[in-house]
Formats: sequence, C-alpha cells, structure tokens
Amino acid sequence: MKEQDKNQLPPKWADRFIKWYCLEEYQDDVTGDLHELFERKLETTTYTVAKWWYVWNAILFMRLYNLKITQYKIHFLTFVPMWKNYLKISYRHMLKNAPYISINVIGLGLALASAIFAYVLVEFNMEFNNIFENTDNIYQIQVRKDAEQGRDYELRSNMTPITMGETVTHEQNGIESFTRFFIQNDYLSNGDDVFWERICYTDTTFFDFFNFPLLSGSLETFKQDPSAIFIEEEVAIKYFGTEPAVGKTLYINYNIEKDVTDEEGNVKKEKSIEEVGFQVAGVFKKMPKNNSFKAKFLTSTAHYFKYKKINKDAIDGWAHPVTFIKIDNTVAANQLEQSLQSYIPTYKGLSAELWSIHQFYLIPFKDIASKKHHLNSSGLPNSFVPMEPIMIFSVISILILLVAIFNFTNTTMAFAQKRVKEIGIRKVLGGVKRQIIFQFLFENLITCMISLFLSLIFADFFMAWINQTNPPFELVYANNYSMFVFLVALLIIVSILAGIYPALYIGKMEPSSILKGNYRLKGSGTFTKVLLAFQFCISFIAVFGGIVMFKNASFQSNLDFGYNRQNLISMYVTEEEGDLLLNEVNQIAGVKSSTISHYHIGGAWPETVKFEMGDEEKKVEYVSSNNKYLNLLEVNILQGNLSDENIDTSAVWINETLAKSFNGESPLGQNIKINGIDKHVVGVIQDIIYNMFDRNNKETSPLVIGHKNSSEGFLVLRTYPNQKEVVIANLKEIWKKHIAYEPYQGQTQELLLSNDKETGKIFKELFLFLAVLTVILSASGLFALMSLTINRKVKEIGIRKVMGANFNQILVLINKPYLIVVFIAWVLGISLGYLLTKEAFLSQYKYQVEIGILPFVISLLVILIVTSITMGGKVLSAANSNPSDTLRAE
Repeated sequence: MKEQDKNQLPPKWADRFIKWYCLEEYQDDVTGDLHELFERKLETTTYTVAKWWYVWNAILFMRLYNLKITQYKIHFLTFVPMWKNYLKISYRHMLKNAPYISINVIGLGLALASAIFAYVLVEFNMEFNNIFENTDNIYQIQVRKDAEQGRDYELRSNMTPITMGETVTHEQNGIESFTRFFIQNDYLSNGDDVFWERICYTDTTFFDFFNFPLLSGSLETFKQDPSAIFIEEEVAIKYFGTEPAVGKTLYINYNIEKDVTDEEGNVKKEKSIEEVGFQVAGVFKKMPKNNSFKAKFLTSTAHYFKYKKINKDAIDGWAHPVTFIKIDNTVAANQLEQSLQSYIPTYKGLSAELWSIHQFYLIPFKDIASKKHHLNSSGLPNSFVPMEPIMIFSVISILILLVAIFNFTNTTMAFAQKRVKEIGIRKVLGGVKRQIIFQFLFENLITCMISLFLSLIFADFFMAWINQTNPPFELVYANNYSMFVFLVALLIIVSILAGIYPALYIGKMEPSSILKGNYRLKGSGTFTKVLLAFQFCISFIAVFGGIVMFKNASFQSNLDFGYNRQNLISMYVTEEEGDLLLNEVNQIAGVKSSTISHYHIGGAWPETVKFEMGDEEKKVEYVSSNNKYLNLLEVNILQGNLSDENIDTSAVWINETLAKSFNGESPLGQNIKINGIDKHVVGVIQDIIYNMFDRNNKETSPLVIGHKNSSEGFLVLRTYPNQKEVVIANLKEIWKKHIAYEPYQGQTQELLLSNDKETGKIFKELFLFLAVLTVILSASGLFALMSLTINRKVKEIGIRKVMGANFNQILVLINKPYLIVVFIAWVLGISLGYLLTKEAFLSQYKYQVEIGILPFVISLLVILIVTSITMGGKVLSAANSNPSDTLRAE
C-alpha cells in the first residue's frame, strides 16, 4: 500500500461544480462522502487517477432530487396540477370580466392587424427582386437628359438607345453579355376569346440573367424557336383551363400597315390585323408582386422588331428598351461607367429634337426598384412602394399598438384591485413572487394569443377591402417563414410589454397589508396618467386627421374641374373605325352628343410647345381638338364662344392662366405663334384640372387648344342622366360588331381619372378607421383607470360627503385630474395632427382644402363627448353613493 500524501486534496473546481448544481441542503452530504472516498482511493492508486475518479463521481452524484434546477424549472414544468390551476384562474378571470376583456382583445387584435400590414409593406420593399438569384454582377444602363431650353431640371430614364447594349458589349472589356426588355400592350387570344395583354419582349439571353422557375417546358426552346412564348401559371389557367399549356398556341393580333395601290395607281396606306401564332414553350411559376418585370408573357424581340417595323440596327430608332449588362470581375462598375461616356456624342440628341443625353450611368440590379422614383420615364412596371408612406403607416401602426398595450396595462391594474385578496391568500399559502408574476404574465399571454388570432382574421378582411384598389403588395401566410417569425416575436414582445409592469407591481405586494384590508393600488400615479395622456394624444391625431381628410375628400368631390365630368364615355379609335363607329353611336337613344377628338382629358398628355407673343417667348402645353369636343365637355367659357364661324385651322383657345400673360388686355383676336406657326386667339376657357396630384408643379400650366378635325383619336360621348349603363351595353354590341378582334375599350371619365378619387377615399377611410380605433382604445383605458381611482377613493368620497361635500364637488374631485390629462393630450395631439396631415398627406395634392378651425374644435368635442359617456356612469354612481355603505367597516 502506498503512503498517502496529506497535501493531496480533491480538485477545488470539482467542489465548485457540485455547489453550482446541487441544492444547498445536500451539498455537505455529497462533498463529505466524496472526500472520504477520495482519501480511500489515494491509498490504493496514484493522485492523478484519484483526482479524475473524484471528478467522474462528482458528475455521477447528480440526481433529479438534488438539482437546483428542479426548484425552478423541471419541477415547475412537470407540475401539471399547477398548470391546470393557472388555466382555471385565467378562464374564470376572463369570464368574470368578459365585456372589458373583449374590448381589449378586439382592440389589440385590430392594432396587431395594422402592425401586420406595416410588416407586409416593409417586407415587400426589403425583399424586392429577391426572387432572382445571382444578380450581383448585373447592372442597368440609365440615362440623364438635359431638359428643354429654359427649364432648370434634367430628366432621368432607364430606357436606352436600341443599339446601346450590343455596342458596348462588343467594344468594352469586362462585359460578358447584354439583354434588352421591351413592354408592349397587344391583343392576344387563344382562338376564341380576345384579351388586351401586356407582352414582354426580350433577347434570348434574358433567362441567363434572370431565373424564372419553370413548372413545365424548357428554357432552351427560347434560343432555338423564335415563335416560343413563356407564360405564367395563372395565365395558363386563364387561356387553357386545366389542360397542359405547353405545345398549345396563342395568337397576338398585330396592327399591320401596308402600301396598297388603287385602280388609278395611287399608293395608299392600308391598315389590317395580322394574327401571329406563338407556341407555348414553358409555364413559369407565379411570381411575387415585388419584382421589377411583372411578366405574364415572355417572347423574343425578333417578333417585336418585325411586326412593329423597328430597325434594330438604327441608332436613332424610336424604340427604347431597358438594357441590362452582366460584367465580370476584371472591371469595376465605376470604371465601366466612365467608359460609357464616350458614347454620348453617338447618341446625343437622338431621343427628341429638344432633348439631349449628357450622361450614361449604371445602377446595380438590386437597387433599381428603390431608385425608380428618381426616374422621369421608365420602361419597367415597377411597383416599389416609396418609403415615406410606409414609414408614416408603420409609425402610426406602432403608436396604435402602444395605445392598445397601454390600455391593457391600465385595465390589468384596474382588475388587480379586485384580486388583491386572492394574491394575499396565495402568498400566505406558500406562493412566491415569481409564481405570482408568472401567473399574470401567463394570463396576459393567453389574451394576447386570442388577439393575435383575431388579428389574422382582421388582416384578411382588410386585405380583401384593399384588393379593390389593386394594391402592389399582397398578404401571404403560406410558406412565409419570415412572417411566422414576425408573428411569434410580436406575440412575445406585446405580451411582455402589456403585462410586465402589472405583474411586477402585483408580485411585490405584501400579504399582511392585503389581508388587513388597508392595501390600495396607486392607480392615480404619474405613470398611468402618462400612459393615458399618450393614448389620448394618438386619438386626437387620428380624429384630427380623419376630419381633415373627410373635408378634403368633400372639397375635391365638389371641385370645379372646368368642365362637366359626369356621364362621359371615351374610347380610342383608328381612322377607319372612327367614322364607322361615330355614325352608329349617334343612333343610340341615350346619347346626348358625341364627337372624335385628337385629344381627351385623362386619355393623353399635352405636348410642350414654344409660345410667342410679340417679344415674349415661353413654353406652354398644347393639345389638338375641335369646338364640338369643347361643347361636349361643357367647358366653362370666360371669353368668346364656340360657334363654327369663329373656328378655323389657325384659331386657338387658351386657358385663363395663359390669358394673364396678356397684361390685362383682352386675348380675343390677339395674334400669337406656336412653334413658329401663326395663330389667333378666339376664346378663353377656365383652367381645366387634369389630376389633383402634381408634386413637381403646384401652379397650373398655361394651355393652348388648337383646332384639328380628325377621324382618329378619342371617340367621346355624353349620355343623358341615368342612361349610362344602357348606352354602355349598346356600345359593346357595336364594338363587337365592327371590331371583333379587339375587346371593348370604352371607359367612363370617372374610371379614367379614378386614381385621384380612390387615393383620396383611401386616405379618408384610413384616418377615420384609425380615429375610431384609437378613440375606443383610449376610452376603454380611461374607463379602467377611472374605475381604479374610484375604488381607491371610495372611502375618501364617503368621508367628504359626511363632512358636507355636495354632488358638484365630488364630480370635480374625480374628474379634474383626467380632464387636465385630456386637455394636455389635445394640445399635443392637434399640433402633431396638423403637421402630419398638412405635410405628409395634403402636400400630395395640388388642390387641397384649407384646414381651418373646424378640425381643432370638433376633435376636442368628439373626445370630450366620448370621455363624458365613458366616465359618466362610474362618476355618477360614486357621487350618488351612500357614505354609510362605504364607511360601515370603519
């Protein structure tokens, strides 16, 4: 036997490990036994072996009964009766206070729904174009152009000269390949039905740049067969139903202009429709809305060049594609951008007579969506939502969510007054602070889970309503893992924020004070009043904004547009179709008048021309029409008349803005020049409002209306009141009779200019919804806090009444603190509401209502009425209470 070294002791870190995992009552027994066994082990082996034996047995001594964790977690999680008890208490509490909790749950559900929409908008932008892979080396060529002479701005466009991509790819080092993208609306059919569709024409290299996941077919066909067309899965169902689409044929109707020689040898242009068949080579998966192409149909540019009569080699061609290039790692994008400037002399001035390219620059593909709003013209149907409205909506959603959370907090504090004895008894029977805290957090979690479930239902209802305006974004739950993570995180955060303060406050209550009956919650404290003030501040913002937007919508609906917009229908017709349709349209009983105009409000934009009068020269807007069109529109005539004898090819009408340029003299009969051509003024009309949005130009543009009779342009008609639907039905029959190869293209003026109306309506309804929601949440929070205060002051009120206080004095005692809170919230709320509605919303409109004093007054009256109704019952009950009932225990 080896002699034991008395200085050889067990490793101290093993003893510390035992103290870390072992309950205190077992630590001495475990370490004592191990030390004794360690000494015995040293008698028969070396110290190293004994040391590791000691460590191993320190681990083996771990038992379920002696682990510290059992005191907190394992015991807690496996104690099923305790969980059942929590569930029962939560159920009984919610059942007993069902009306108040229902208000909280619904309010929080609506607030969570608004938060979900805010997340959807942010996610929509953050993941824009993420469907496309390996795009780091893909760049879009964009162009800067000088503005017209006399204008101090420039134009930006993502449309380049048609030969740009091919030229730079062949001549510049570091460019692997290029691809071009055109969009053209054409008539497409499956042999039976005809639809107006947006066709995307691309080079054969397009799929090398951007991946479109195929459900059937092969991408290789695109390079081999010029008649191949690829369609989205929804389009395949639309045209072919449940049958396989690959191999089927779609037909595009192209307008073809041919030279035809008549019997006398004269050559004339004759238009016809050529139906071209395309074989479906592939069906690709439905693409998310947040992509820059919005492609439903993809086919080769060869057809575009052929049937649109485009010379693909002409540097001055009118067709301007969106051009992408793919660069390799041997060249930096900024160096390549500098090299592109050498092509400016080649392409400068080719876009139009008065415009001049002065820079080519590159934009990474991943950035083209977010920077699209910098462009004046774009060849991509991008639907990227500007960040400003998203930020505003997100901030409002967060504020509403905070209102709902604060409401939960105040309501929970109010309910806690009724549960103080329950809490005291639980503590006396052995309940510890953490159990009380967990119980209240658990109850709050259940309530928040119900609210989250309701929020998903509310969000679906909201989305169905918003879908009527064809929004760019969509709400998708299936396979949306980021949405799932967001909802779980939102549930946890809201549950903690809404319940942590009441849980901690209630958990520290002393049972002795509770059971003696002298414990009262401090419901009138500064913290709860700040929460209440914040709630009402948000309510005032929403109510103020709702009133302003309601006034603005009413103002715009009654706005004088300078002509009568009611009962107008228009459609674009060719020269051959014009006279033919016009004759039959005039035979419809419900048509009051009709004509064909080269220009129509909402159907086309005015062109910019040079206006000269004496020595004065400036740019004005110019449109071509005729006196019948102006008569049909029922324009407001300020000077002159619309009689035929006053109208000839040199006659023009001007608007009142341009009339001011004549320095007080009558414009009638004045001679002017338009692009150097002599004209004379025959009348002045009131300024016509084209749309209510114009961020770049808040002033009305000067306008000249020239005379031009034409059979090609817009067929415009006015119906008699209440005859519009009957007339439209007749128009469809006439259209089908003469233009069977095209779908009916008629539009009412309301539909043509619907963006203005719909946007104003959305703003109005959004603010009214937020106003109602925040007022309800704030009122319920006020009710909870008022109930808490009255319960706390019940004996004080009784004593005051015994001492001679009258009814009015009791009302002042209870109401005064809260009326002060409401007044402070009003001052802050209307100030912020004014800034928000004035700068963020009304600034979007060229024509907007004056805010005036009414929203300030009405918002205060609305909140005061709501608070009076909310507090009235409780306050009156407390003021009329019998002091003998409240002081009997004393």
